[in-house]
Amino acid sequence: MIIDNVKLQSAYDLGYESAQLNIIELGFKAARSMLNYTYPPGRPYTGSREGYYYMKGEFDALFKEWERGANYDARR
Repeated sequence: MIIDNVKLQSAYDLGYESAQLNIIELGFKAARSMLNYTYPPGRPYTGSREGYYYMKGEFDALFKEWERGANYDARR
């Protein structure tokens, strides 16, 4: 994702990389659970713009992994 604000792009990139590391270290299900615990589905986001883009990066990394069809049960 390309964002025209350097600060927001950096936040997005950090979130994306963080989620990728969680997927590698903990597995998809645990990484998804962490995201849902931190940002409960159905609740409005009330944080900063940088935090929003960090969350968006995490979500995009998880979604990309899901689309790829990785073996979600390999690591618990």
